[in-house]
Amino acid sequence: DVCYTFKQMAQFFKMYKSYIQNHDSALKALEKLKKEKRCFRKAVKRHESLIKNTIQSLLILPIQRICRYKLLLENIIASTPPLEFTTREDLSVSFRLITDITRHINHAMGEGDEVKKILAIQSLFTGNVTLLAPHRRFILQKTVKKTTSHGDLVPRELFLFSDMLVYGAKNNFSRKLSLRHPLKINGLFRVEDDVRPSGPDDHPLYIASQARNMMVHFRSKADKDEFKIALDECIANRRQKIGYNNYRRGGMVSK
Repeated sequence: DVCYTFKQMAQFFKMYKSYIQNHDSALKALEKLKKEKRCFRKAVKRHESLIKNTIQSLLILPIQRICRYKLLLENIIASTPPLEFTTREDLSVSFRLITDITRHINHAMGEGDEVKKILAIQSLFTGNVTLLAPHRRFILQKTVKKTTSHGDLVPRELFLFSDMLVYGAKNNFSRKLSLRHPLKINGLFRVEDDVRPSGPDDHPLYIASQARNMMVHFRSKADKDEFKIALDECIANRRQKIGYNNYRRGGMVSK
């Protein structure tokens, strides 16, 4: 019966923890192979078309299954009469183990969702662009216009991560984005809000980094304020992490 099966299999549920811990690494390895090995990429695409599913979806199935076990046990325990003490106790043991593993899954899946977000952004760019990193979190995306060296305004997509700012230009041929200069958020990174707008509908922000400086213009004041608040928080977190309490163009002062 179900009770006996779960009791016998409960000890093997612990193996799911190892699978969950390695899930993100498996996704990263898959993306790396697809990017570097053309024959592997073609094989994956061919098999995915045959099974009408993606490799990523298949890799997540074992994790989803353990969550369904928890729901199943909850329903069985609720339907088991209180007088069947031994049965309820056996089910409760399995339920406690499943609950512990599910808690671990929920924590791991939070990190897994972050990986998926960054991989999705990565796929928006042409060429071999690698944005995924163990420490990196995606924060915010905004559509802006950037002032060129000739004074023209050109559309750009801004992507703010916890440790860098990336922007891209639409490629007219591929309909994807061409990566421009990634701007690392470090002790030299700064943002200036005291820029005179050209008109009531202009919402400029000046961004200075070690790699390059640029002026960007947001669609609305709300967009600009949201972006600046998020960027200021990233700057503060990075300065705290890298251990600098002061900065200036051309140098840094260490604690």
